[in-house]
Amino acid sequence: MLPKLSVLMSVLLISPAWAQDSANARVSLAIPKLVKISNLQDIALGEWSGSGDLQSEQQLCVWSSTDSYSLSGNSDNGEAGQFRLAGPDTQTVDYQVYWDDGEGFRQLRNGETLTGLVGATEHNCAEENSPRPGLRVHVDGEILANAAFGDYQDRLSLTVIAE
Repeated sequence: MLPKLSVLMSVLLISPAWAQDSANARVSLAIPKLVKISNLQDIALGEWSGSGDLQSEQQLCVWSSTDSYSLSGNSDNGEAGQFRLAGPDTQTVDYQVYWDDGEGFRQLRNGETLTGLVGATEHNCAEENSPRPGLRVHVDGEILANAAFGDYQDRLSLTVIAE
């Protein structure tokens, strides 16, 4: 009986089961196109004096991980292609919006998109030579001359998309 026991112990000591094992896992991630718009302030065109146009300009920051973006604008009170301020008794005043990404001001129409715009190189536009787009809102004096007295307002929404 002794020889069988020594053979069995030899087998267990020579070939240990699962002394080492390995497995593989695939690691992946996705980095989407990213874009950020900041520094947009409320636009107060002021009180009309009775002559001339009203206009306001400001600089914003638009960063895109692709260095390029598109921009669309929407007016809560507008119609296709036209931004519009709403006033008393369903009165309205049309206004224009212009965008400058460093290539000069281009007109933006309500519900339409400007493409191929150049974004900043840093998230916060802190770099000295980083492009800082300009926004201009303009109301023609002729339109104001025909408008009823009162306060007019709109909500202008700007949407940027990385290209």
